Amino acid sequence: MDSNTVQFYGMIITSLVGIASIIISVLTLMQNSKMIEESTRPVISIYGTTTNFGAEQRFYFVIKNFGQTPTTITKFFSDYDFSFNQAYTSANDHDWLSNLNGAHLAPGQSKICALNYKNINKPVTFTLEHKTTSKTYNEQIKVDLKAGAAMLVWKSDAISEKDELRNISYTLQEFIQKNL
Repeated sequence: MDSNTVQFYGMIITSLVGIASIIISVLTLMQNSKMIEESTRPVISIYGTTTNFGAEQRFYFVIKNFGQTPTTITKFFSDYDFSFNQAYTSANDHDWLSNLNGAHLAPGQSKICALNYKNINKPVTFTLEHKTTSKTYNEQIKVDLKAGAAMLVWKSDAISEKDELRNISYTLQEFIQKNL
């Protein structure tokens, strides 16, 4: 083999290695982009929870964005008729959860709605579409809103005999407990 042939084969091998390196780099960048998107995407969760402010215990529907990116809810439906089943604490003449259509949820932000604990009698399937500036997400979430929502919680009455101070005490204790 003469030197021109060796150089020719060397250029072909070098070119193939270069092309392979570019392909590997592009695939790695695409994979990294997907991983970054998944780690920063909005993560919507729906659950039920209670608050206890002294003698008054309330039950709430909560929808919260646990993700790192803001999102806008474009469609929100459930297979449970909250109005018909008298599930709202008052004003059952309107489906209050339908107000979530068009709602914007920043990272860590939640929307709540007071519900009647006794009138929620089955797990609910929520169909949700929400979008960021670059992507639309479609999710179906089945939730037993009452599961684990009404746990026994103790509050200290030792601070004061007066109702006003007791309610302040209960509210502060509730705030601390919810941030555990």
